[in-house]
Amino acid sequence: MILPENGAMSSPSTAIPNPEIVTVYGTTRCGDCHRTRRYLDRTQTPYAWIDLGHDDASRDMLHANGLLAVPVVVLPGGRYLVEPSDPELEAALTAA
Repeated sequence: MILPENGAMSSPSTAIPNPEIVTVYGTTRCGDCHRTRRYLDRTQTPYAWIDLGHDDASRDMLHANGLLAVPVVVLPGGRYLVEPSDPELEAALTAA
């Protein structure tokens, strides 16, 4: 699912950052997070990995924006996807 531009649900202090490369927020215990990372690795898409199990500030920022499921994939330009399938991720990356 692709959601609105960065900050649509948040105040400026909790806005989701607009990254220069794809950024994946997730946990090491999440199967969908592993699948998303495998897809990005397989397609040689540069990305940053943020482990919410070790980054309380990022976890709190996502929760403040109503994002409770992982992975959250933030694209350059500020759009983000929550629990995307591989086809959804491919479409979003192609459009970015």
